[in-house]
Amino acid sequence: MSRRLAARRILITGGEGFIGSNLAAACLAEGGAVRSLDIGLAGTGHDPRNLDGLAVERRVGDIRDSAAVEAALDGVDLVFHCAATTAHARSLKAPLENLSINASGTTTMLEALRRVNPTATMVHVGTTTQLGPTGDAVADEGHPQQPVELYSAHKMLAERTALIYAHCHGLEVSATRLPNVYGPRMAVHDPGLSFLGWFIGRALRGERLTVFRPGTQQRNIVHVADAVEGLVRVGLRRSTRGEVTVVGHPEHVAVVDAARAIAARIGGEVTLVDWPAGRAAIDVGHARLDCRRSWSALGWRPTIGLCDGLARTGAWFREHRPQEGS
Repeated sequence: MSRRLAARRILITGGEGFIGSNLAAACLAEGGAVRSLDIGLAGTGHDPRNLDGLAVERRVGDIRDSAAVEAALDGVDLVFHCAATTAHARSLKAPLENLSINASGTTTMLEALRRVNPTATMVHVGTTTQLGPTGDAVADEGHPQQPVELYSAHKMLAERTALIYAHCHGLEVSATRLPNVYGPRMAVHDPGLSFLGWFIGRALRGERLTVFRPGTQQRNIVHVADAVEGLVRVGLRRSTRGEVTVVGHPEHVAVVDAARAIAARIGGEVTLVDWPAGRAAIDVGHARLDCRRSWSALGWRPTIGLCDGLARTGAWFREHRPQEGS
């Protein structure tokens, strides 16, 4: 068994969230000692059950609180900065909170790292929605960023800040963007967090999966095990310092086809509906990625196909969270 993180002391911000908790499990399996810093903010996908059964040191703290962040950084070698408020539409209704957590909170993290633990490695976790509309292009890591809502704009600002700290202060900081991620431990009862999570939750309950017509816009969809493997590889490779990598899957899938795959492997049925007022304005259309440069840098690419990943996801929820179907 691989022990790539043996003797490494790891801090995961947002450790009780979807990505953070799966990352914690993977780091533990690789021999790392894991500390989580999470404030438990509602509406972020946070769920304390996500760390149940894992030997993680849990700390309650806000990434905007310098004292809490400095204490959490003490003695660690590797930081995965996952903490964020992630709802796209909700960011327009609470713009200052979104800015405070996603951009100011990241700056607080970086300043604390510079002051108290400047030799530690930090991986900033961003989102491919920072790109905004890409039209018919297949976007690579250098594609211009033109976000259409505030969550993505603030994540773009946070990423740029992280890379500036790497450049100006010599910190061991990398930035990684994740596309649409699904799998165990994801939030499945909040349509504002992830269309995949919402679809999977409805599928578990045998309900209709409503897709805004025609649903032909393509997305890059990655199973969380692949997303986590990519993040771990970024954390271990010095060649990624000061750079952006994208952990995207080789396949592009239309939203309606993703819904049909979920219905076929988990439950429910697919119905096309009209766009609600205001939602179409923040849809980016196609979001197709060319990740060959990142795959080369990491010596690896995601391998879990959608059908296999959905089967795994449905089985996990039925075993570990049967109540999610109620």
